[in-house]
Amino acid sequence: MTIITNDTEFQAAINDLEIAQQRAVAALFVKNVVSLNKDERIMHALNVAENTDASKDELQMVYKSAKAAHVESYTSCGADGDWFAQAGHHVATATAAAVNPNAEANIAWEVAMHCRLARTCERIAQEQSYTNTENQDQYQLLADFSG
Repeated sequence: MTIITNDTEFQAAINDLEIAQQRAVAALFVKNVVSLNKDERIMHALNVAENTDASKDELQMVYKSAKAAHVESYTSCGADGDWFAQAGHHVATATAAAVNPNAEANIAWEVAMHCRLARTCERIAQEQSYTNTENQDQYQLLADFSG
């Protein structure tokens, strides 16, 4: 069993994965924060990302859908500084990155960072102090995935 305790080990473990595996683990990262975005296109895209045999055409289709959710969530954030809307936007951004059919590297890292930002925005919206638990969750998800 792989044990990951910091971001250096986390990045090294990600770099050992093939691109389809990075998509699949990225989907797990997003599913950990998906409750922050209620757009059904997100969940559909994540289901495709989890499939390591997804075709480029399938990825392209859900990428367009996830990208549309991303753009719509950006406009929802508005100038009011709605932290919950910001959290949802980061979830949509992470999802689009996970299914980008043209991405060749660092998918899981990029997705992980947006998921952490989503969690941070949620904590700010709830006026809670932020304890950095999302990264620990991601370390465990990746370790479990890598076996």
